[in-house]
Amino acid sequence: MSQNCNTLAHVTEGALESKASHARAASVAFSGALSDCYKGIELIHGPMSKAAEVYLQSANNKLGTAIEALEQVDAIVKSGELTDEALEWTRRLDFDRLYAEGRERGVIPAHSDQWARLSMINRDGDVLSITSHVINDIEEIRALIGRVIEKSEHVVRNRAGVPLDALTLQAAILDAAAFAQMVAYVNMLEPLDPKWRLAGARSGGRVEITA
Repeated sequence: MSQNCNTLAHVTEGALESKASHARAASVAFSGALSDCYKGIELIHGPMSKAAEVYLQSANNKLGTAIEALEQVDAIVKSGELTDEALEWTRRLDFDRLYAEGRERGVIPAHSDQWARLSMINRDGDVLSITSHVINDIEEIRALIGRVIEKSEHVVRNRAGVPLDALTLQAAILDAAAFAQMVAYVNMLEPLDPKWRLAGARSGGRVEITA
């Protein structure tokens, strides 16, 4: 959470600076962890090698660092007060149009499930919980890393020799990365900008995601 929550949830200037610092630390750690994860998966074509385990353990540690930073972000965001006007704006964003423009510009992936997830969180009025969702995604990745490392023998593999647990890990990474990128994209909006309000939507109403 960045620009939107800076304005939508009122917190002190000092808290905003601290939140920005923690958010940057989380982003750096998450990016580094993804790199290590993919390198580890690359090396798991056959028996679990020491090198693969080292990369996966490194990814796990970096994800732990990202979670710690995001927990600080989450605490700061939730310490603020979300106004009724801000809540109504987040619930009435035109997510179909946002998705179409984001895809056209190439700034978000074509992942309609994760986009629908993000839009539903906003429409349910839970915008301040989004950081918690990102944390949960990262915790799932850490659990899957543990499974991949533990099952070094007698594992089911695909024809390329990659353990199915590693493929599950890769799928979770793709989902989490897509969701985080979409959150960052929506956070680039100018808070309370009427341009992105859903025309004709009623307060609390729902609109199907068709993208």
